Amino acid sequence: MLIINGEKVPEVLIEHEINRLKPHYERQFADQDQATREQQLREWAKENVVEHFLFRQEAAKDERPVDEQEVADKLDEVIKRAGGEDTLLEQSSFTGIDQVKAEIEKDFKADRLMKEVQSHVTEPDDDTIKQHYEKHKNDRYKTPEQVRAAHIVKHCKGTEQKKTAWKEISKAQKDLDAGKSFEDVAGASSDCADNAGDLGYFPRGRMVQEFEDVVFDELEIGQVSDIFWTGFGYHIAKKYDHVQAGPVGFEAARESIHNELLTSRKQEAIYVFLDRLKEKADIREA
Repeated sequence: MLIINGEKVPEVLIEHEINRLKPHYERQFADQDQATREQQLREWAKENVVEHFLFRQEAAKDERPVDEQEVADKLDEVIKRAGGEDTLLEQSSFTGIDQVKAEIEKDFKADRLMKEVQSHVTEPDDDTIKQHYEKHKNDRYKTPEQVRAAHIVKHCKGTEQKKTAWKEISKAQKDLDAGKSFEDVAGASSDCADNAGDLGYFPRGRMVQEFEDVVFDELEIGQVSDIFWTGFGYHIAKKYDHVQAGPVGFEAARESIHNELLTSRKQEAIYVFLDRLKEKADIREA
């Protein structure tokens, strides 16, 4: 059994952490043999549990009260989610509702401590954000190849519906040939008439292959297709725009990079704080 500063850690918590980490871990380390994976996974799970306990133990030293109403609201939420007090106690290791309340108070104190540890983190300045962008713009801040297209579609299932759909899509094509705008015909004739059939911008892999072959590879910008078939029915498509893959502009990426760097700094502040707690902690197995 793991003991942290005199507090016993139930083995079930480590098992729960193993199960939580397992899907991601096994994908990431699929090249390792099973015994090695299982041993490493258990060590990672134990490390996470140790950090969780140390942080909560440190937070519990804070004698400042937490908001009683917030605790009461959270307790009500936990009880309702469990299906009642009796069910909550039956499905957990808690011996009474007062113990549940005490754990919730510890959670609130831990949240408060985390915010205080992270409150000293400085936000990244523009130069740092710009340097990060320049370093990663060709591998992390890219937009995929995209087109903006619209379509007139007639859905059909079965031979009879297919005949009817063909007549209707043929009529739509005649209207286009007569000079009516694509948008007017789509609004009046398509089975997906919202926004005049405009599908907005989308990358490869979003639509069925037959549709993408037409709008990505066969049409020029502004061109309208002939009638073609996909598993959804008959279509006539119009291509409005085609954007090649390339870096996202700095201004478009700035906020995302700022948030990413700030989150990383906050995480690092927690890691440093936990390392200090580990240095003075009594952690052993009995």
